[in-house]
Amino acid sequence: MSVREQRPVTIAGPLRVAPSPTKSGKDAESSAQPLTRNTVAVEAQQRGRSQEPFGSVNTDRLEARAESLVRQGDISAARLLLEPVVDAGSGWAAFLLAQTYDRGVLASRRVRGISGDDAKARSLYTRAYQGGILQARERVEAMR
Repeated sequence: MSVREQRPVTIAGPLRVAPSPTKSGKDAESSAQPLTRNTVAVEAQQRGRSQEPFGSVNTDRLEARAESLVRQGDISAARLLLEPVVDAGSGWAAFLLAQTYDRGVLASRRVRGISGDDAKARSLYTRAYQGGILQARERVEAMR
């Protein structure tokens, strides 16, 4: 069979189900419901895990892509990628996003057409510091 004659293959597996979060034991097994974002969130919450809107692999990829965009000078696109990652609780993303609002960083990168916002930068640096990024504290102090 040549490349043009190849047909896509569909692999179907069993439908994943999760027990109802309100029932336990045999009742939960008998009343299984489809695995959805809500049941995953409830299950994660019951286990004491935070449920992020993105998986860790996706947030890592978004952060890496945003870093690349910042290096290229595409600040607006980097901001768009970073905002939901910051909302998911990433300290590093908060640090990167703060840099896109820091007038000193924008000037050192010779960015044109994008305005800085020192108040927003300070807020994001503080959030980054609370998320474990120690460099953020230095940036806040440098802004004073």
